[in-house]
Formats: sequence, C-alpha cells, structure tokens
Amino acid sequence: MFVKRRLQSYLLELSNYNVPNVDALPQMNFYMDQVITYLEDNLKVFELNDKLITSSMVNNYVKGNIIPAPVNKKYAKVQLTYLLEICSLKNVLSLNEIMTIIDYSNYKDVYSYYKDIQNDLVNNISGTIKKQITKIKKENEDEELKKLAMELALKANIYKTLSEKIITMLDEKKQEEIDKLKKNLLK
Repeated sequence: MFVKRRLQSYLLELSNYNVPNVDALPQMNFYMDQVITYLEDNLKVFELNDKLITSSMVNNYVKGNIIPAPVNKKYAKVQLTYLLEICSLKNVLSLNEIMTIIDYSNYKDVYSYYKDIQNDLVNNISGTIKKQITKIKKENEDEELKKLAMELALKANIYKTLSEKIITMLDEKKQEEIDKLKKNLLK
C-alpha cells in the first residue's frame, strides 16, 4: 500500500505539471545560476537521482552550438526554451538526435509544439496510470506494480526505438540531399 500511495501522490503532482507558455517565460535575461534555478524549479517533477541540468551541461550545450550563446553572460527566453526541451528529451535521445528534431529557425513555434505535446502526454499518461493503479489490490500490490513498471519500460523502449528510427531516416535523407548537391556542383 505504501508504494501505491506514493505513486498516486506522484501522479497527482505530475498531472498538475504544465510547461509554461513562451509568453510566461521570464522577460528578463538570466545569469547562469538563475537559469539553473529556474529550470530546476520547472522540471523538478521529472528529476530522479541525477540533476536534469547543471551549469557544466549548459556550458557544453553552448560550446557544442546546441543552444545559442548568452549575450554578456545572460541567457534569454530563446535559450530557456531550448533548455526546457533538451532537459525533457535528453534521457531518451542523444544530443545529436535532439538537434535533428529541434528546428532552430523558429524557436517559438517549436517550443509551442513541445509545450502542447508535453502537457497532453503528462495529462493523458498520468490519468491512464491513475486508473490502472486504482485497480491494484493490496494483496497483489508489489507484483502488479512490477508488471506496470515493466509495461511502461517496454512501451518507452518501443517509442524510443521508433523515434530513433525516424531521426535516422531524416538524417539519411538530409545526407542524400547534401550528396546530390555536391554531385551537381561537380558537374
């Protein structure tokens, strides 16, 4: 009963989570420590044992051209949107894969799509799991929770594999287009 109650409490917390609208993000620019605090506050519902974001990670994202560099050591709304997206995706995808699916030409549209999908998934999945765990009987709780954990992990693996396959196909298509351009230039 203890694990079930804790899971129900977490699902309530998760179902109350919402990715902030782009207009609700801070208007002022932040220094690194403020960025980390803001992101930790916004993403604490997803944190397990490891930190989701550190200043070293942010610095590496800037050095790797994954997010735009700060101006005068201050991070703006655009960097916050990318960092929120990266933090949500990095446990599932590599940074190269994330860069493939994040369109850097229009951060507001990409962020809006991310926000809508993330919020819908959080609500739908937490609601579905809430219904499933209410059916778990006290005498079978541990076994049923193990089965639920396995089911969720297997679903996650299938979704991850499908996502990676799509990204690989997109990368292959992009490489074919580059090769074709190179070939045409050499003619």
